[in-house]
Amino acid sequence: MSRNQDVEAARHGERNSLLGHADSDDELIGAGGSRGHPTTPRQDDKVAGVQQQVHGVMQVMQDNINRILERGDRLDDLESRSDNLNVNADHFRRGATQVRRRMWWQNCRMKIIITIVVLAIIGIIVAVAVTQSGKTS
Repeated sequence: MSRNQDVEAARHGERNSLLGHADSDDELIGAGGSRGHPTTPRQDDKVAGVQQQVHGVMQVMQDNINRILERGDRLDDLESRSDNLNVNADHFRRGATQVRRRMWWQNCRMKIIITIVVLAIIGIIVAVAVTQSGKTS
């Protein structure tokens, strides 16, 4: 089942749970006049007016329910993006730590190599100075 089908099924389920199991708005409002009693045209107009108001209120409520469901979808999407961002941040942090360690070791190797080269140069200079002082004496 796709995500859209899941959302549509959830909306239908929410509508049924909030509005009852009526298939149409007329069932909820109650079509027709009052329960078998004869009505006057004025009463019919009042009933029709009330039914229109109820229908309007129901439409507003259905719109609100749809907005709430859409908001929930957006929040779910935002939550999944947030989770992905968190995972990516963890990967970045681990990668940055590895790079930092690698650069530290590379820096240490360079310092050791430079120290060895400087000591070798000093050793050569000392050896040349000792051999030169031994020839002159």
